[in-house]
Amino acid sequence: MRRRRIAIALAVACGLCVVGAWLLRYDGANDGSSDRIGVRPAYEGDDASAAPVDLASRPALPPTAASRISSAPFREAKRAATGSVAFQVITAADGRPVARAGIRRLPLDGETPAAAIRTDAEGRATVEGLAFGLRRFTVAADGFAVRFPDVMLDVDRTTAAVVIRMEGAETFAGTVVDEHGLPAAGAVLRSPGSSDDGVVRSDERGVFAAPVAWRDELSAELPGYLTWFGVAPSDGPIRLARERRPLRGVVRKSELP
Repeated sequence: MRRRRIAIALAVACGLCVVGAWLLRYDGANDGSSDRIGVRPAYEGDDASAAPVDLASRPALPPTAASRISSAPFREAKRAATGSVAFQVITAADGRPVARAGIRRLPLDGETPAAAIRTDAEGRATVEGLAFGLRRFTVAADGFAVRFPDVMLDVDRTTAAVVIRMEGAETFAGTVVDEHGLPAAGAVLRSPGSSDDGVVRSDERGVFAAPVAWRDELSAELPGYLTWFGVAPSDGPIRLARERRPLRGVVRKSELP
């Protein structure tokens, strides 16, 4: 054990000696030979008549083609932060334009729900100011089944043209949101006299499709919210209000001794 300790001490001492010698040589090589930043010091074997190389005076290299190509999408993203989608809504049977069809964009995280826009007499409408990403929409018109098109917008595709072919159905579409305007998933919608088997539920986006006969008398229910009842709105969602329960154990001033 004693010999092992002596061997370790000798190895450490030798290492310190080597490091010290290297530091002394480096200090001597730089002593008075290079007091400017960016100038390489002179070493043994160098040509004494040659001028020192000033690294700071070298011109900067031009950017490579690869760097220019890779940075192009980011510059384009700054110039075009949003995109747009142009819709044309027609009938699937004969290709006739569907006027007054409601197109609603479903909000991404952090976005506020937007009101639906209506197609013109030629069945055309454009949704603008859309953030990049996978954008989801609902397209609804009386007498047709609801469509749920998805459109991807990014730097390379800031605009898109989508043709929606509507198929006939005796249903109408709507959306249920809470008091903050967020989608109310799982809301139960029914009409007076309908059985439990005859109800419809809103999906994770708050969208539902109900029979046209329910339009004038419709109710929406969701646990924790007051029941909504009335005529289904044509230009906006059904908004549910949260139940307000009275506080228990509150002592009035008149009850104090």
